[in-house]
Amino acid sequence: MVAQSNDPVVSLTDVRKTYKVGEVDVPAVKGVTFSIPRRRFSVIVGPSGSGKTTLLNLIGCLDKPTSGRVIVAGQDLATLPDNAVSDFRAQKVGFIFQNFSLSRCSRHTKTLNTPCSCWA
Repeated sequence: MVAQSNDPVVSLTDVRKTYKVGEVDVPAVKGVTFSIPRRRFSVIVGPSGSGKTTLLNLIGCLDKPTSGRVIVAGQDLATLPDNAVSDFRAQKVGFIFQNFSLSRCSRHTKTLNTPCSCWA
C-alpha cells in the first residue's frame, strides 16, 4: 500500500504490548490510539516506565505489538513478512539516539554530519 499525501505518517489503533516475565504478564502499552500527520513535529512524553520506548520500538519495527494496528508511511506493519521488515525500516524509519553514538569531544552537528559524509 502506498501512503496518500493526506494520510498520517504514523497511525496506531488500540495498540497493546505485553511482555511475559516468567509467568507474569507485564503490560507496557495499554490500548494506545493516535496518529501523527505528515509534516508535523511530534513528541512522545511521559514518566519513566510509561511505555515511550516501547511505542518507539513498535513504530520503528523493532518489536511487534501483542495486539492492535500500527501503520507507518501507509504500510500496515503486521502485513510485512519478517524478511521485509529490515528493508522497510532501512528505507522509511530513522533513529537518533539520545545518549548512544554521540562523541563527547565534538559538537552534535559534527557527530550527526559524520555518517552523512560517509554515505556521500
